[in-house]
This record gives sequence, structure tokens and C-alpha cells, in this order.
Amino acid sequence: MKKMIKIDLLTVDEVAAILRVSRDSAYQIVRAGEIRSFRVGRLIRIDRADLYAFMKKQQTAKVL
Repeated sequence: MKKMIKIDLLTVDEVAAILRVSRDSAYQIVRAGEIRSFRVGRLIRIDRADLYAFMKKQQTAKVL
């Protein structure tokens, strides 16, 4: 039996909601290539792991 790989894909609207930015801002981030994405036909999908990688990269150092 083949092992199923679970991939959690998000829409741009879902990414916008998670990041608490506008839909347009989320599309700009995706178009700029700051978050890895791919197309399924006309639809854009983002792997949740790629979103988390983007978020980690955006974290700033703590100020004491």
C-alpha cells in the first residue's frame, strides 16, 4: 500500500486572513515571489509550510 502524503494547501484569500492583510496585499506578496506558490489551472495555491517559512523569514529580532 502506498503511503499518502498530506499537503495542506491554502488559497490566497486564506493566506491573507492568516497574515491579516488585504487580499490585494497577499496577491502582491505571492506575485513578487516572496511566498512560494503554484498554479492548478487558473487557481493559485500555497503550501502551508511555505507560508510558515515566509513568516519565519519576516520575524524581527527582539529588542531588549
